[in-house]
Amino acid sequence: MLGELDLAREYVLGQMLIRKARMNPDKEAVILGDRRCTFQELNNRVNRLANGLKSLGIQQGDKVAVLFENCMEMIESIFAIAKLGCVVVPINYRLIPREMAYQIDNSDSMALLFDRQYDGHIASVHRELTKVRHWISTGETGEVTSLSYEGIMKEYPATEPLVLIKDE
Repeated sequence: MLGELDLAREYVLGQMLIRKARMNPDKEAVILGDRRCTFQELNNRVNRLANGLKSLGIQQGDKVAVLFENCMEMIESIFAIAKLGCVVVPINYRLIPREMAYQIDNSDSMALLFDRQYDGHIASVHRELTKVRHWISTGETGEVTSLSYEGIMKEYPATEPLVLIKDE
């Protein structure tokens, strides 16, 4: 079912989630305010996002920036990026737009996942972010043309992305 994935390497982040979803599918994995999800629900959403990112051509070793506060999307993004063997580049939401742009550009991030509340920040610097090829945001369409985070969740399958990740 998982092809070449080696589930014995339980310390690889994406595989940790697979293991927990298999062992305790109905146990709550995340509680954030009134939002809750089980390990199976989390793994399914993570897989959908990972498959969406993979379909965009994001592959092992690529850098993906994330701009969220503490939220479910941040957790899902970190796991999805890890399942692809990519590097998570967390952007501090308290920075001013110029500082955000500096971090995103100097990390060589090819994608940016962000909360729509930061649309104004990103809009003011997005022309400077020449390395970013894919913009994915939560919420309604804003100033920055982007793919819909929830649209990806609806469009892509919850199957494992089948990327062989080496634990180093």
